[in-house]
Amino acid sequence: MTARLCRVMAAQTDAEAAAKRPRVRPRRAILVLAAVAAGGFAVLHLAGARATVGVLSGSPGSDAALAIGLLYAAAWFATVIAVPIALLALGLDAAWQALLRCLRRP
Repeated sequence: MTARLCRVMAAQTDAEAAAKRPRVRPRRAILVLAAVAAGGFAVLHLAGARATVGVLSGSPGSDAALAIGLLYAAAWFATVIAVPIALLALGLDAAWQALLRCLRRP
C-alpha cells in the first residue's frame, strides 16, 4: 500500500511540475513575431502601400489611404528597428547558452 501511495504522490508531483512549466517557448515566440512583422511589411510593400505613406505628410487622400499609410509606416518601423534587435538578441542568447553548456561539461 505504501509503494502505491508513493507512486500516486510522485505522479501528482510530476503533473504539478508539468503544469507550472511555461508552455510558450520565448525564443520561438520572438522568432515568430519577427517573421510575422517582416512578412507583414513584405505583403504591404508588394501590395503597393508605400504610395499611401505620403498621406501622413499632409498630401490629400482618403481615410483608407491614411489607415494604410499608418499601417505601412508601423510595419516599416517594426521591420527596420524591432526585427534586427530581436534577431541579435536571439543570437546572443544562443551564444551565451552554448558557452554555458561548454563550461558545465567536465
